[in-house]
Amino acid sequence: MNTEMLIGSRFEAGTETPEQVLNPRTGKLIEAVPEASTAQIDAAVAMVALALVSSPRSAAEYEGEVTFAMVRDIVDRRCIECHSATPTSELYDVAPQGVMFDTPQQIADRASRINTQVVVTQQMPLSNLTGMTDEERAIFGAWYRRGAPTE
Repeated sequence: MNTEMLIGSRFEAGTETPEQVLNPRTGKLIEAVPEASTAQIDAAVAMVALALVSSPRSAAEYEGEVTFAMVRDIVDRRCIECHSATPTSELYDVAPQGVMFDTPQQIADRASRINTQVVVTQQMPLSNLTGMTDEERAIFGAWYRRGAPTE
């Protein structure tokens, strides 16, 4: 792995001068710091990158009026293709994980999960295949925070 972009210089194991490292709690010098292999460094960098990529994003706040009709319209345009008793998506013959949004009650019953998947982690729609916008995500978030009403 080329670490030059990550830490500003190329890492070559065994060529660096040992630094004195202080224990942040005690202020005492740590006598021996185990050296990391390039595989361990690569794994650590990959974990940090994964954490940054998969960390929850915050959808913009939606301040306007939110009605269930607005939510239903978004579900019909962005979700129902897969999450229906009769999916029209070429990807699925049946609704993934049995999650269907054919009725208002099905949508309301899964309001928390919708909020998590659509607003918090933005994992749905899958790879955003249906093109959900940030504003639509914000509408879902506002609907959920306001109690997920169906009337």
